[in-house]
Amino acid sequence: VFRFGRFTKLIPSPVVSAFIAAIGFIILVGELPKALQISYLPDSGFINAIVHISDYAKHVAIVHLVLALVTIMLILILPRLIPVSIALLVAVIIPTVIVYVFNIPHIVLLGTIPQHLPMTLIHLPSLGQITNWYGLVIASVAVFLIASLETLLSSNALDNMTKNKLHNPNQELIGQGIANLGAALFGGSVVT
Repeated sequence: VFRFGRFTKLIPSPVVSAFIAAIGFIILVGELPKALQISYLPDSGFINAIVHISDYAKHVAIVHLVLALVTIMLILILPRLIPVSIALLVAVIIPTVIVYVFNIPHIVLLGTIPQHLPMTLIHLPSLGQITNWYGLVIASVAVFLIASLETLLSSNALDNMTKNKLHNPNQELIGQGIANLGAALFGGSVVT
């Protein structure tokens, strides 16, 4: 609404590329314990993963490593043969079927997917219980800036890759704001 999106056009392309590469690296390292089924780590966050990276070689099971590598190879190869959206879905389905068909032991599954919405659909916050409005506003502005910057830099990077119809940064921010308001009403957290 305030047209803040136009300011992201001022960010140089190398900064956008470095930002996207850093996000990819953080996700990759943070997910290694889950992909390799290393369960003794208390938390699989980025810092904890970096601290324990030398332990991965000692505790990884070959089956888990092979499944992770198969998934990565499928993600790299399949988009050359079929559309990307289908390729990524197939890259998840194939290792899942392998685990199921061969009944591979000690693979931690995510569990069942909920079949219905929670009984309390919309939950409005109780504003009377908020005692630190200043802290709430500061935290909200910080989350808004980081989430908006991440979304718009990712959109800029996608524009650089596709060169097709470019995104409208102001519409991106409005859409993200509506999505986050909706998610909050259903007990969800901020998304980018």
